[in-house]
This record gives sequence, structure tokens and C-alpha cells, in this order.
Amino acid sequence: MRGNPATIILVLFLAIAGLGDSAEARKVPVAVPDLSTSLIAFIVAKEKRFYEEEGLDVELIKMSAPLANLALIGGNVAFGAAGAAAIPSVIRGAPLRFLFHTYYRPIYWLYAQPDIRDLRALKDKKVGVSGIGSGPDLLLREFLRKQGLEGGRDVAILALGVGTARFFALKAGSVDAAMLSPPSNFMAEEAGFRQLVSFVKEDLVDLQGAEALRAAEDQVLEEV
Repeated sequence: MRGNPATIILVLFLAIAGLGDSAEARKVPVAVPDLSTSLIAFIVAKEKRFYEEEGLDVELIKMSAPLANLALIGGNVAFGAAGAAAIPSVIRGAPLRFLFHTYYRPIYWLYAQPDIRDLRALKDKKVGVSGIGSGPDLLLREFLRKQGLEGGRDVAILALGVGTARFFALKAGSVDAAMLSPPSNFMAEEAGFRQLVSFVKEDLVDLQGAEALRAAEDQVLEEV
């Protein structure tokens, strides 16, 4: 689904409301990989207390995208913003469905140390991602493959966590390159690191800020 932020927030709001009890607040755990720009709909709804107005106690639980995906499959959370990490599970037959996505372009940038000029120069180097199996990890591996490199063999891929952790690892020299998202990409640019790939400019579709749920909840949504 595409649309303005208000529409997206409303859809999320109605979907979660369908799981609640109007008589009392119900806890609704939602797994999110990070409180970042791609999840602005979730954050705004929480900050503006839209959930509370409907008697819902929505908890945004930070966990890596692969872990969020597993938590959703296992029924430990009601919804998961797993995004691209959920797609391989869906292909393998996991009972998951996408309700909507906030962005359809990957909001990631690959920055490297200044002496690294292109992707081929990453051979035998270390690259930081948020988590193995996450959206940034899958994107990186695909682009390396197009350059004849295999992620995990020709290029070491390290899980460094969410937020600005990857930028600081790059700055400290712990990795040679890192997959970054706002505001870390701006920080890297100002610090003089080299941009190798701007994924948002590539002809790619990536379900960022996506809201996934188990197929068993379809009946609930149809009634909303």
C-alpha cells in the first residue's frame, strides 16, 4: 500500500484496533527492528497516543529484523515490522501476510573507508550490517554477487546492530564499510567516508516500514 502518512497510520491503527477489546486496554506487542525513519507511522501513532484513545496498550519492542520475523511466526508478537526479512519465510511457506508498507525503495547507503573506491575493492574486507538475514544484509549480498563476490566468503559480513552502531564501527575502523540509514548516512558523509552505493537510487523494490501479521489474523482484519 502507498499513500500519505496519515492514511498509513490510520490503516495500522484500525488493524491493531481489531485485535483489542473496547472495554479495557489490551497489550499489543509489535516487533520493530529500530525506531527509525522507515517506521515513522508506528512512532507517530504511539507519540500521538492514537492507540491509547482506543483502549490499546501498544508496545514497540526493538529487536533485529530476523528475530522479529521469528517472533511473529511463533506468535510472540501480534505484528512485526520485519520488512524484507520476512519475504524468504513467506516464500518457504510461513503463514505471514503483509498488511502495508511505508516505503517501497530501500533507504540504505553503503559507505566505506576513503581508500575503498568501489564494490570490488571490498574483497577480503569487513562490512557491517544490522543483522544477518536483515534487509540491508540481503541487499548487500545481492550487489556483491553482481560484482562476482560472495558475501560471507569473499567479503566478511558482520552483524553490528541497529541505530548508529554501524557508523561508529566504521569511524573506529572496526569495519571497512557499513550499510547505513538516516541519520548515519549524513554523519558518514560529513566525516569524509566514501559512498559506494545509494540504494534509494537503484531500480529496486524493498518493503521498508512493512507491517506483517500471521495469516490466522485475516478474519479479524476482515471484520475491521
